Amino acid sequence: MNSPSIARRFSAAADTYDRHASIQQSVADRVLALLADARAPEHAIDIGCGTGIVTEKLVLLFPEAKITAVDVSPAMIEQARKRIPDTSNVEWAVGDVRNLPAEMPFNLAVSCSSLHWVAPIDDAFRAVAGIVRPGARLAFGMMLKDTLTELHAARQHVAPGKPVGSRLPDADSVLAALETTGWRLLEHQRADLRAEYPSAAAFLQAIHEQGFTGGPVSTSGVPLTRSELKELASHYDSHYKVPTGGVFATYDCLFALTEKT
Repeated sequence: MNSPSIARRFSAAADTYDRHASIQQSVADRVLALLADARAPEHAIDIGCGTGIVTEKLVLLFPEAKITAVDVSPAMIEQARKRIPDTSNVEWAVGDVRNLPAEMPFNLAVSCSSLHWVAPIDDAFRAVAGIVRPGARLAFGMMLKDTLTELHAARQHVAPGKPVGSRLPDADSVLAALETTGWRLLEHQRADLRAEYPSAAAFLQAIHEQGFTGGPVSTSGVPLTRSELKELASHYDSHYKVPTGGVFATYDCLFALTEKT
C-alpha cells in the first residue's frame, strides 16, 4: 500500500485516534507479554509507533534501553511526544520502515497494529530484517483478513457490486512470508478481539477517526451512496447486536515472536 496515502489518513486521525484505541491497547499488551522474559535490548525500534501506545510500554519494560520510534505520520509522532514528553532515551523519526537505512543497530524490533498496512507483507518483514542485527528478535501483532468481517458482510449485502479493493493478509500468508524473509518463528497465537460500540453509526465514526477508512481495504472504485451507507448502518444495527445494547466488531489478530536467522 502507498505510504504517502497512509500517512495522510493517519495524520488526519491523529487527534482522535486514542479515544477509540481499546483494541490497539489490547494488541500492545499481548505483544509486550511475548517479551516478558526477554533480555533487555540495548537498542529497540517501535515500527509504526502511532500515538506512542507501544513506545510508552517499552520505556516501562526496558527503562535502560535506547528506543527509536518510527511512524510515517508526522502528526502521529507529535501525539506520541505528548504522551511521553520527558523520556530522554526515546528518539523519534518520521519514516517508512521500507526506506530506513540498512544495518541499523537494533537488537529488538516491535510492531503493533501497523505491519498489516504494508503490502505485500513480505516487504515488511524483509525491511525489518534489513535494519536489525543477526539474532535480533521481532515481536509483532497485526490484523488479518477477517478483521471487521461483520462490516464486510454488511457491505456485501447492501452493495454486492461494490467490493473493497483489497483485504488484509491471511495468517498463512504472514507465516509463509516470515519463513522466506529471514525470520525463525519462535511462538505465535491468533485471537479474535471484540470491541463494542453504541451503534453502527458510532462504529463507523470510530474507524473513520482512527484512519481506517479511505484506503483500498475499505473502499472500492465506486463509493457507496448516502442511501447505501444508511442501509448498511441499519443492517449492521439489526444483525450485530450485543445483549446490553449497541453493536460489536471483530478484529482478527496474529501475535508472534520471531528471530532473525
